[in-house]
Amino acid sequence: MSAKQPHDVKPRRSAPARVFSGIGIGILGFVLYWVCDGLFDGFPKYNTYFWTWFVVIALVLFGAFVWIRDERRHRDDDDD
Repeated sequence: MSAKQPHDVKPRRSAPARVFSGIGIGILGFVLYWVCDGLFDGFPKYNTYFWTWFVVIALVLFGAFVWIRDERRHRDDDDD
């Protein structure tokens, strides 16, 4: 493998983009916590029982995706 060249590195996002991204992820985390906690459960008109379990399963799949991607990144780092 050849060493990474400067042009292979992705440019960093601007500071405001990182701040808004962090705020958005934080808000999403609160909403997902509330959904998992059952805060929005109990409204049969909106089928919230289904949506609560849908979000929990989506969280599990997303977590698995992030974990697999991180493991691949570590494996690529070890190849050097």
